[in-house]
Amino acid sequence: MLKKTALFLAAAVMIGAMPTIPAHAAAVDVDEVTIYHISADDADSLTMPEGYPESWQLHVTGAENVTYRLGGGSADISVSEDGLITCAPGYWYWYGGYGYSIPREGETADEITERMSYGDRTINVIADGETYPVTVHVVDYSEQYYQDVLDKAAAAVGDDLTGAEKLDAVAKFVASYDYDYHYSFGKDMIIHGGGDCWASVDIVNALCAKLGIESWTRNANLDFGAGSGHRNVIAYVDGKYYQVDAGYGGTAPRSYSVKERQSLWSYRVTNSTDKTATITQYDGRDGDLVVPSELDGYTITSLNNTSFYRNRSNYDLTSVTIPDTIEKIGNYAFFGTKLTEATLPASVKEIGLEVFGECDALQEITILSADCTFAEPEEGEEEVTLFSGADVLIRGLSGSTAEAYAKAHSIRFRALDAAPLPGDADDDGDLDTADIVLMQKWLLAVPETVLAGADSCDMDGDGRLDVLDLGLMKRQLLA
Repeated sequence: MLKKTALFLAAAVMIGAMPTIPAHAAAVDVDEVTIYHISADDADSLTMPEGYPESWQLHVTGAENVTYRLGGGSADISVSEDGLITCAPGYWYWYGGYGYSIPREGETADEITERMSYGDRTINVIADGETYPVTVHVVDYSEQYYQDVLDKAAAAVGDDLTGAEKLDAVAKFVASYDYDYHYSFGKDMIIHGGGDCWASVDIVNALCAKLGIESWTRNANLDFGAGSGHRNVIAYVDGKYYQVDAGYGGTAPRSYSVKERQSLWSYRVTNSTDKTATITQYDGRDGDLVVPSELDGYTITSLNNTSFYRNRSNYDLTSVTIPDTIEKIGNYAFFGTKLTEATLPASVKEIGLEVFGECDALQEITILSADCTFAEPEEGEEEVTLFSGADVLIRGLSGSTAEAYAKAHSIRFRALDAAPLPGDADDDGDLDTADIVLMQKWLLAVPETVLAGADSCDMDGDGRLDVLDLGLMKRQLLA
């Protein structure tokens, strides 16, 4: 009897020591899904084809208690209590031109528009206390459709064509859509059957990218016959530059043009008899520029208003050389560029308003003319100068109009024909702590230290620059 009891107890202990094996384990049928959405603006023009699900039903097996919760991510989706994933766009409610994410109580919105965020979002499936994350990719079908059309159009361009022929095929494709000022994006042009010049530019650039052709947008509203805000494209292929324009008005098939550019400088003739012209803009991407003195037989005598501002999104202008044929520099010519210095030749007689406005890196301007005139704002207009707001040094001739202008506007001035200022290490016309710091760095051989006013730093006149000169500079500053 004792043996049987002991055997029974031993068996019970062994059973109790064995790991518990659940009768079932939860499982989610997927851990990643993709759904698509057509925006309300495109719903009348597009239909979702088969194979592009707009929702997804999650299935969980082996669990008694299942809940679904939205996790991290940016996409606008929702998930029902039984695991149905759908897109959940929000809306903008417009009142008097202002949009609100919720309606204003007691008021009727002028317009209600959809707002939808695409991307990824996680849904956490919680089954019997365990969490199973599911990644949901939400795709804008309008964008997918647009890219599919572009891919097909790019594939139709023969590999055996020259660069110019490929650009012609691209422009012809764009011109197969109507001109419609209601749409300014390439995607809208493809979906709705028409768009304006900005939409045309979108598609030209997109197709060039797919064909391996470098291209960029060009400001074209100063071109002959162009309207306000007109845009076209500069493309570089086979070692040549081309100007591509498929943004002209009319119904398809519309006119278009592909023209080889001999120069990336755009100009307008100012006097056909004297053969003079003005630079209207630079259409390239270089940041170090030499302005031409002549183009196509015309002497360049002026820089037009906003000439370097107009296409500045294509390049960062860091240096410029202006020829001695230039007589006039228009308003805002270098506005917003990254110039650190500039020299205006003696030929310049007229200088416009804020020529160097918002040039945050600008340090000095050299004006070689003795009697040039400076534009001043009209009475009642905002007070602005050549480079409003910047602490810039003007260098010019003693007794010149540049000196008078600098004094009238409390701008630092340094006469080119004046003797160097003792201790002016940075050659900015002043002796200050910046000169002391620069001299110290130079003596310590700090890399890339430039002593622009080296000649003025030999304070003791012994022909050497040393700590004795530094001490005399400090004494001079404190005097």
